[in-house]
Amino acid sequence: MPEYERERSRIRVDYLTDVEIKLSDNTIVSGMVHDISLNAIYILTDPVFQINDQVKIKIILRGRDSELNIKVPAKVVRTDKNGVALQFYNPLEWWPIFALFPMHNLGKELDISALHLDKKNRPPQVSQKENQAES
Repeated sequence: MPEYERERSRIRVDYLTDVEIKLSDNTIVSGMVHDISLNAIYILTDPVFQINDQVKIKIILRGRDSELNIKVPAKVVRTDKNGVALQFYNPLEWWPIFALFPMHNLGKELDISALHLDKKNRPPQVSQKENQAES
């Protein structure tokens, strides 16, 4: 493996959890985090985004009896048939959570091998207008 790939894999964590992406018109698009780093995130979702779109994301971490929501602004840097790559405007302050609390410690036992990237098995796509009073 080339050095740059080793460097990228060292700072990127594979992580499966729900996420909501809020577009500039307040439409909410749901997806599933695939991996996350200090500066970026890749989300499995329908590629309805344009490069440089500014979005707000809400990463939803669910425990057995609690939920933690991390909200962060980002911009679209890449799209493909399986999802979208977003770059955070600033380094993610909550980054240690993803390294210190693996998915299975947050109350979910996930069978990652069962996750398929085809449309048939992706998380449901829900688009809706968010109440203007909420942000």
